[in-house]
Amino acid sequence: MSSAYFFEGQKFLDFSNDTIVRDKLQEALGFSANLPLGDYYKKFSDEFPRDKKILDKLFFESIMYSRLKNVYLDRMNTVNIEVPIFKKRMHSLIYNINGGKRVELEKYMSVDGFYLMDALNITEIGLTFLAGYDYEETADHKVKTARYLFFQVVPMKKEGTTGYLVAGVEFDFKSQVILTSIRNNTNDIKRDYNSGEEGFKKNWEENLENFYLTIKNIILSNLGLKDQVESLEDRDIPSSDFHYKKDRESMYNMFQLLDEQLLSDYRDELNRRLGNSSEEVTNELIKKIDRFNHYNNSKLKDDFKQRLDALLLSTLISVSADDEDIVNLAKSKKMIGFPTRISFKSSSSGQGSTGSSGKDSPISGMEMFHSLYIDFKDALELPMWSISWFADIHHKSSSNNEVVQTSIEVNQRFFRITFKNKNYLNKELIHHVVNSISKFR
Repeated sequence: MSSAYFFEGQKFLDFSNDTIVRDKLQEALGFSANLPLGDYYKKFSDEFPRDKKILDKLFFESIMYSRLKNVYLDRMNTVNIEVPIFKKRMHSLIYNINGGKRVELEKYMSVDGFYLMDALNITEIGLTFLAGYDYEETADHKVKTARYLFFQVVPMKKEGTTGYLVAGVEFDFKSQVILTSIRNNTNDIKRDYNSGEEGFKKNWEENLENFYLTIKNIILSNLGLKDQVESLEDRDIPSSDFHYKKDRESMYNMFQLLDEQLLSDYRDELNRRLGNSSEEVTNELIKKIDRFNHYNNSKLKDDFKQRLDALLLSTLISVSADDEDIVNLAKSKKMIGFPTRISFKSSSSGQGSTGSSGKDSPISGMEMFHSLYIDFKDALELPMWSISWFADIHHKSSSNNEVVQTSIEVNQRFFRITFKNKNYLNKELIHHVVNSISKFR
């Protein structure tokens, strides 16, 4: 007897990594089928009807952690919510997100959690809907984590088609962090779309930031958390300025720590070789240039010496190591990774930036970085920078130097991490990156 099950989630497939779904299901239940995911779903549902939720959860997580490479971070300032209160608020969220309209299978959208990606085929342009959600609770019945997959229907460039913007939202009440992860497929949106109906008005987003802010407002308002999350865009100018500048300072401190970890051996070697030479050279050069002692200023002399030391360090590195050597050094020290690019604004020299777009090129090996190093030290803030993270996050293999590059941007409206790699992401890597950064915030 054939099953009545029919896979409806074709629009979700482009956001997922079905390979990891298949691998994990084979490992857990020994199920394997070389079929398109829709047929795979049907076959599994026929053979393992009681275990379908396992597949649904894997599909949910494969969307949440695979291709949503723009990750926005927000900090909470709240105690954990009791589960009964949370469920009551979730009831309001489920009702309100549908805008009073009937969404297919709405009756299955339970406050206890649901995964409906395989059963939804929503095409009404502008509609924002919740396709999946789950939560974990603590032993004393407080919400520990909560995860959501939001979608918004948008018109696509291909004539007569619709597609989705997707945002995966994850609350971690223990670390007080909210992750909003979005895939940047906004270039596929048909921006001049017009339904032709009288009074037509766009009711969807066309860029990442607006979509992030829309989803953030929906979920925080309905969960009663809007006043307990640091919301830079809603604050007055002095407070907003304070919060985002503090984040920029934290990123500066993180970079400084990585730089010191990576180059400490080279700096020690330079000091061993030079001794007091650079100070003596500084004094001798100043004497020859400034015969009338107009340069008798200890700060100016110190700045000159620091610049000279930075250039000497750059020379030592350039004659001693290439990019591969520096990457190997970072790996041997079991570092999280290494910076590849910086953009900063110094009070003394204005804006500066240097680095490489290459994920395997540490900024520490670049001459331009060392020539700007003193100006960078004066900046004390880092609004934008890039770091390559070792994919072998537990350093199980000393020879595995594969890296995943991210850019980090901090401004008045958001704190965003963008993963640059072409391959799929995974939950462990994303959490490793976020937790490492959050330690400095």
